Amino acid sequence: MDITKVCFRCEKEQPITEFYKHKAMADGHLNKCKTCTKGDTRKREEKLTSTPEGLEAERQRHRDKYHRLNYKDKQKEWDKDKPWKATQTYKNLHRKYKIPKGKELHHWNYHTEYLEDVFVMDRKQHRQAHRFLTFELDLRIFRTLEGKLLRTKEDHLKYLIEKGIKL
Repeated sequence: MDITKVCFRCEKEQPITEFYKHKAMADGHLNKCKTCTKGDTRKREEKLTSTPEGLEAERQRHRDKYHRLNYKDKQKEWDKDKPWKATQTYKNLHRKYKIPKGKELHHWNYHTEYLEDVFVMDRKQHRQAHRFLTFELDLRIFRTLEGKLLRTKEDHLKYLIEKGIKL
C-alpha cells in the first residue's frame, strides 16, 4: 500500500516520497511537496539576492554557515580516502587552465597520470553530468547508471553527449 499526501500549496495528492522528511510534523514529512518547496526556495533566493545589499547579506550568511557547521574539518574527513586531492597537480589545475567564471573542470579519471586530462564545462552542465554518473572510488573512474565502467576518455565523452550534456 502506497502512502499518499496532499500538498497544501498545489493541492495535488502525491506519494509520500514526494515530500521532504521533517521530524516535527505528525507524519514525519512536510505538508508542501518537493516541487513546491523548491519553487518557493528559488523565489526566496531571487528576492534576497535581487539587490547588491541582499546579495552581500546572503554571501555573508553562507560564510557564517560554513564556519558554524565546521565544513573545513568535515571536508578533510570526506577527502581522507581521496589521495589525489592532496597532490599539487590537482590543487593547481585551476591556475593551469585559467578557468573562466561559470566554468568548472570535470575529471573523467582520477588516476595520477590522468589528473590533468579534464573537460572544461559550464557549472550547470557539470552538475547535470554527475546525475548520470557514479564514482568507483577503488578504481578511480566513473560508472554509468546502467553499470558500465567508462574506462576511456572517449567512452566518457560519448556517454555524456548521449545524455544530452554539452561540452
